[in-house]
Amino acid sequence: MNRFTVNQPMGDFMGVNARVENGLRLHGLWDAGLGTDTSDRFLNEVAATIGQHNPRPAMLDMNLEHWVDEGFALRSQAYSFSGAGTERDPAVLTDEYAAEAKKIASQRAALAGYRLAEFLNAHFR
Repeated sequence: MNRFTVNQPMGDFMGVNARVENGLRLHGLWDAGLGTDTSDRFLNEVAATIGQHNPRPAMLDMNLEHWVDEGFALRSQAYSFSGAGTERDPAVLTDEYAAEAKKIASQRAALAGYRLAEFLNAHFR
C-alpha cells in the first residue's frame, strides 16, 4: 500500500520513503518487526514464540483476495504516527505503536505460516 501526501505526491512506495525519527524507514521497521538475527537459535525461538502466542485458527481463510484485504485493513495502524514521515519531519512512533507493530508482525507471520502449510499439504501430499 502507498500513502500519498502533499509532501510525497508520488507516494511513499509502501513505506520505503517514509522516514522515522531514528533514521530508519517505516518499511524497514515493519520488516524487522520479528527481529533481524538470522541464527538458527534465534529463528527457532521466534517460531516457537509466534506459535505459542498465535494458535492456528479453527477456520483458515485461503482466499487470496481476503489476504490482500487483511493487509490493507492494517494501513491505519501502519500510518498512525505523528510527523509527515519525511527527512525534515520524520514519523514519531510511540512505545504503543512499536508494541502494536510487533504484535501485528507476529500475528501476520503466524497466519502466513499456517496458510503456507495448508497450501503445501493440499498440493504436495
